[in-house]
Amino acid sequence: TKRNVRKGLQMPGKVFAYLRVSTQDQVLDRQMDAIEAYAKAHSLTIDRVFEEKASGKSTATRPELNRMLEQLREGDTVIVNDLSRLSRSVRDTLRLAEDVFQAQGVNLVSIRESIDTTTPMGRFAISLFAGLNQMEREQTAERTKQALEARRKRGAQLGRPKKDPNAIARALELHAEGKLSIKEI
Repeated sequence: TKRNVRKGLQMPGKVFAYLRVSTQDQVLDRQMDAIEAYAKAHSLTIDRVFEEKASGKSTATRPELNRMLEQLREGDTVIVNDLSRLSRSVRDTLRLAEDVFQAQGVNLVSIRESIDTTTPMGRFAISLFAGLNQMEREQTAERTKQALEARRKRGAQLGRPKKDPNAIARALELHAEGKLSIKEI
């Protein structure tokens, strides 16, 4: 097998790529293209690719991320296209960076932010960018909250439409009579 070499140094571990999109409708192609280009430019062979179509709000609900984390060993490298693919919160990003990657001696490379945790600047940058990602997420939530409030002020009906109480009562009567199934009602 081809040995992983970066900047002329042999890397003893494996190289993993982690890709994530938030919904089933989104595609991973752009992320994969960026990771493959990075690997080629740095003479790296990607040993395993983990792909996930799940929200990034919590690392607990992402089985592919957890599978990858279980396989990591000292000297391995994880490449992501950008930090938001790995985690959306400062807490989760820092937990992964410090408690998993740094504690296990695993390198983290984030292409978009030009982070490589094998360097002091890379370790500093990851904490800085994690904070910026969290700020961006909170600002988005605040803008959404403000927009909803503005719509409420203008009389917009938000949320699920209210059910007709007469229709609910009739459905309960039909169910109690036992003539129709819930699906038929």
